[in-house]
Amino acid sequence: MGVIQLVRHGQASFGAPDYDVLSELGRQQAGTLGSTWCERDRAAAAYVSGTLRRQRDTATIARSRADGTDDIAVDAAWDEYASLPAPSSELVGAPDRDVQEAHNATLGRWMQGDRHGPETYLAFSNRVRRGFDSLVEASGPGTVTRVFTSAGPIALIASNLLTGGDAKFRSLKDVLVNAGVTTVIVGRSGPRVLAFNEQAHLAPEQVTFR
Repeated sequence: MGVIQLVRHGQASFGAPDYDVLSELGRQQAGTLGSTWCERDRAAAAYVSGTLRRQRDTATIARSRADGTDDIAVDAAWDEYASLPAPSSELVGAPDRDVQEAHNATLGRWMQGDRHGPETYLAFSNRVRRGFDSLVEASGPGTVTRVFTSAGPIALIASNLLTGGDAKFRSLKDVLVNAGVTTVIVGRSGPRVLAFNEQAHLAPEQVTFR
């Protein structure tokens, strides 16, 4: 059977003028993941990344540590959805839980049809699923594909595989860690989730959610 590993990018620069840049910790997370693959899983693998800088840099760092090369295929199907509107000024400095609840409320409205940015939720969902379907079609016995993406696409694919729809999209997205790995196996019965959000390769102080 084939294996598809969905990897969330390393920690980006939350709160900085340019979010789409790995923090120093994010670079460490990517390096740790690649070193773990080098030590424990030296299977030949194809590497794919979304177009966003944080995704591409995570892929490049991880692959260089895993096998000493930097060949990464780039596919916009794996880009994150556009940034949601910023929380209201009342939430500045609020506990993370309050900020997350406000974000998820906005996300829920987007899923129900509210438009924000260049892409509807339906367009986002269709884009990601087409990208995933193309990898499933290309998977064969012994193939390994490592996809460097973001929380949104990973949660969407995992929810669809686990529930047949997007019912768990928001709740799964909330728990995805930076540089965590979700493994999908592809066999005669189609794709199935083998492991979700693996993070044992990270030290406790390296585990972050944003």
